Amino acid sequence: MYKRQIMKAESILKFNGYVVEKLNFQLNKKFVHEKEIAISPAFNREIEKLDANKYLVRVKVVIGDLESEEQPFYIEVILSGKFEVESEKRNNNLSLIKSNATAILFPYLRNAVSMLTALSNIPTLTLPVFNIVALFEEYEKKANEK
Repeated sequence: MYKRQIMKAESILKFNGYVVEKLNFQLNKKFVHEKEIAISPAFNREIEKLDANKYLVRVKVVIGDLESEEQPFYIEVILSGKFEVESEKRNNNLSLIKSNATAILFPYLRNAVSMLTALSNIPTLTLPVFNIVALFEEYEKKANEK
């Protein structure tokens, strides 16, 4: 018989909740319904250090363009989350915040987009699951190359 062991895996990163700062949905009156739709979300992230071990992380997604006939809607969602790091246990807090805090907030961002489109009485848009941290690393790499 196997004996279960419960591991105490306590994180040094504490998630102190999130708020929705902005929800914007607009139908595009220029949209031509016969065309195939290609959705290309644009993501943004801001990290603000509040004190020695507290951070505010803001993630944003913009989908669509009201000037294009090929986009059925325009969506902008901004969420911010508060995080705390036990700094005495970690040398590079910013690296931890960039990776873990962003990954923690992404499901809430996906859910907000899905709920917003569902409430608008159009087919629900569910953003795919992907590595948002790798996406931001790619953004940073491209920005540093310029």
